[in-house]
This record gives sequence, C-alpha cells and structure tokens, in this order.
Amino acid sequence: MPKNDDTKKIPIHIITSSYQIIGFVKVPPSKQWLLGKKFFSKRLSDILFYASERMLKKGEQDFINLTNAEIIDISTGRVIRSAIPYLAVNKSAIQAIIPMNVAYD
Repeated sequence: MPKNDDTKKIPIHIITSSYQIIGFVKVPPSKQWLLGKKFFSKRLSDILFYASERMLKKGEQDFINLTNAEIIDISTGRVIRSAIPYLAVNKSAIQAIIPMNVAYD
C-alpha cells in the first residue's frame, strides 16, 4: 500500500489510570492552503477529531488510533511494550492527553 504524503504523524502522550501511552495520530491536511503549503491543524481538538474519525470509518467510534506506540506502567515507569505498529485506545480510559512538541513545515 503506497504511503499518503498528505498526512502528518502528530506525537501525543496519553495518560490512563494505569498507563502512559506515547504514540502518533495521523492527521490529514485541511483543505486550506497557507503561503503555498497545505495547512495542518495544531489544535488538539482537531487532532483528536481526525484520530477518532479514522476509527469511526472502521465502526469503532469509541477508540483513538495510534501508530508506533509505547506503553509505560505508571506505577513502575517500566516500558511494557514499545514499537507497537497499531494501537486502538478506548476514549473512556483516557484521563489526559498531552500534545508533544510538533514542528510544522
């Protein structure tokens, strides 16, 4: 399957009651152009909307799709699994989402 160069991988940090999850959500560009370049939203609400929208297409509206994820145990700080190619996180388990520094080109 060919890569879609129009999407950006946005790094986010999710906190649940037991785990920290670090991974990427794929965000398509908006239909707007800014200074000759496609514009990507920087708002966390937009990023989460696109992550949820991708799952809704698969019939799983209560989940957020992450790629290249890492799961860390909150109580020990130990990495449980890393380099997970695909991870669906249930929205109801999320206590906080922290956007990580993102460079937009």
